[in-house]
Amino acid sequence: MNKIDSAGLKFKILRELGEDVDISFVKFNEGLASKLYVRGHEYSDGLGFFADLYEHHYKEKITQRLKKVHSLLGSQLAAGQTSLAIGD
Repeated sequence: MNKIDSAGLKFKILRELGEDVDISFVKFNEGLASKLYVRGHEYSDGLGFFADLYEHHYKEKITQRLKKVHSLLGSQLAAGQTSLAIGD
């Protein structure tokens, strides 16, 4: 994450000139405190930052949810049901 390539060099120079080149993502939690994630744009673009956030903070949670959905779908298909009612 700390390696700067030629594209990142442009953002490093802009930062040294006083420009704000940080990438910010905010995870809003209704009724709870929000979480702010910030990274210097010289280290990655927005998609790279988003991918790192997914990998290091959310992959496990999303994988667990997908396993639950897969298990529910599999059990319904095994029981002969051909459709899944979401929200029931």
